[in-house]
Amino acid sequence: MLINELSVVPNDFVLSLEDYHVIEKHEIHQMMVFMLEHLPPQMHLVILTRADPPFPLARWRARGELLEIRAKDLRFSLDDATEFLRNMAGLNLPEGTYDYYWTVPKVGYRFAISGPLHSGTGEASELISAFVGGQGYIVDYLIEEVLNHQTETLKSFLLQTSILNRLNGSLCESANGATPWRSYT
Repeated sequence: MLINELSVVPNDFVLSLEDYHVIEKHEIHQMMVFMLEHLPPQMHLVILTRADPPFPLARWRARGELLEIRAKDLRFSLDDATEFLRNMAGLNLPEGTYDYYWTVPKVGYRFAISGPLHSGTGEASELISAFVGGQGYIVDYLIEEVLNHQTETLKSFLLQTSILNRLNGSLCESANGATPWRSYT
C-alpha cells in the first residue's frame, strides 16, 4: 500500500533514513529490500548507517542501482582541512597545526570550530594542547556515540585489552582470559 501511495506523488523526492544500523528486526530489513526493489521512479532513498545493512548490495552494485558514499570518500585531504579550518571556521592557526586536524576524525573538525579553539581566547598553541590533550568533547563523543552502543561483552573485552599497545588474537586471549577474542567480532 505504501508503494502504491508513493507512486502517485507527482515530483521527484528523497526519503532519508538515518541510523539504520540500529534496526535489528529481520522483518524490517526484508520489507526495506522489497520496497527498494519496487521504488517508484520519482523516489530516491538515502540510508545513513554505520554498518552495511543485510541487503543484496552486491546485486544492486552489479546492476548499477546503488550509489555508496563511504568514509574514505568523505575524508579531507590536508589542503581541504587547511582551507576548511582557515576559511570556513575562521581559524588562523600557526603553520603545521593544520596537519593535526587532518589526521583526526571528522568529529575533530566539528570540535575545532565549536570548542575552545574557536572561542578566541588564549594562545593557539595552548588551545591546541588543551584540545589534543584530553578536552572532554572527544571523550564524551566516543562514549556516547560509540561505546554506549556496544554490548556489555564487547565493553568488557575493550576494557581488558586496553592495556595492550598492539592487538592480535593470542594477546587478546591472554589479556581476556579464557574467552576467545573472535567471539566479539
